[in-house]
Amino acid sequence: MTWDPATGAETGRRGFADSHPIDRAVNYGIAWHEGQLFGLANQLIGLATALALIAVSVLGVAMWWKRRPRGELGAPPGDGRRVPAGLWAIVALLAILLPLFGLSLIVVLALEVLLSRWKRSP
Repeated sequence: MTWDPATGAETGRRGFADSHPIDRAVNYGIAWHEGQLFGLANQLIGLATALALIAVSVLGVAMWWKRRPRGELGAPPGDGRRVPAGLWAIVALLAILLPLFGLSLIVVLALEVLLSRWKRSP
């Protein structure tokens, strides 16, 4: 709302429906993220999502722990198949678009190289 400072009369009003469609979409996304869009149902969906992400993280480590080579912390041996070029392209694109993801890939690759050299040294 805008007001005339001299008279105190309302000179304009702009509501949610007057906003740009992108602004409205962002506001809906924020409300969904904060759990305010559909009340308790929205909060329960957020809780279920958080629990599912925790389960995926924990179960991923548990699966890796069962499949790792005995006495090592490395990855299970591969099956010898080559990685398709399209997958490399997707990973490279994601590494560029998501810099933290790209940085984590570089750190893991550097650790892998360092650990493999350290393991081979006499």
